[in-house]
Order: sequence, then structure tokens, then C-alpha cells
Amino acid sequence: MARITVEDCIKQVKNQYDLVILAKERTVQLGRGAAPAVDPENDKKPVIALREIGETKITPEELHDSIVNKLRQIPDYQEEEELEEVKDAINQKDKNQISMELGDLMFAVVNLSRFYNIDPENALKKSTNKFISRFNKIEKRISERGDSIESSDLETMDKIWNEIKLDEK
Repeated sequence: MARITVEDCIKQVKNQYDLVILAKERTVQLGRGAAPAVDPENDKKPVIALREIGETKITPEELHDSIVNKLRQIPDYQEEEELEEVKDAINQKDKNQISMELGDLMFAVVNLSRFYNIDPENALKKSTNKFISRFNKIEKRISERGDSIESSDLETMDKIWNEIKLDEK
């Protein structure tokens, strides 16, 4: 019987780093008693995991779903901590650090949404549509007053924004 090579696995999982993460997940599953999908042949669990992936006995999607489901089970509420780290980076005026901390905050919020079975992409689309709708209403109200958005100050637009939010409730 031919042995599975890393090249066989890369045909199934294009990114070598993703392959390592997925093989680790499968190794953990095997360690917790999951039945191997291939003949173990006295191989260690990591080798069995790679063989399963390379021989398409288990799909990358199944392993990815398993990882995501684990994350959903752990509400860590890190978003508050991450927000504080964003504020600290902003105070330090370090653009690179701000970018890193914003990424961490977004990741924490996505994990929180998944914990509550809310599709983060759909939630963002709804929020974006709500923002666009409110902004259009601001433009309309300002126009009804005979002004333009360009000539309006932020204080006026913020006041109208809050009025629109109250109207929506």
C-alpha cells in the first residue's frame, strides 16, 4: 500500500498552515476516541489524521466545522478586553498597533456572534443597510430644510441621527 505524502494532503488543503491546523484538530478527535477512517497500521494519531485527509476519508470542511463549533461553545467575552487594547493603541498613536488591535476586536466580536448562532456577515450587512438608510434620511431632512449635507455641521447631523434613531424605536 502506498503511503500518503504531504503532497497528497496539499491536494485537499491548499494552504500548508491550514493543513497543520486541520490535522491537529483531527488528531485531537482521534485522541478523544473518534474511530479512525483508515486502517491505523500502528501509525501515530497525527499520521493517521494526515492519511485520512490525503485519502479524502475526512473532508477539510468537516474539520473546519468542528473547529468553529468548538469556538461557539466558549463564550469568552473578550471583546471588552480587546476594545480597551484598541483604545490604548489609539492613545499611543501607533497605527500598526491600532490595526492589530482592531483585528483582534473584530475576531472577538465574530466569535461572540457565532456563539449566539448569529451569522456575522449577515449582521454586518444589516447594520450597513441600517446606516445607509439613516444617512439617506439625514440627507432628506437637511434638504427639506433647504440646506445641503456638505454645508451642514456634524452637530446638526448628529442631532438628526439621534432623532431618526428615536423614530425607529
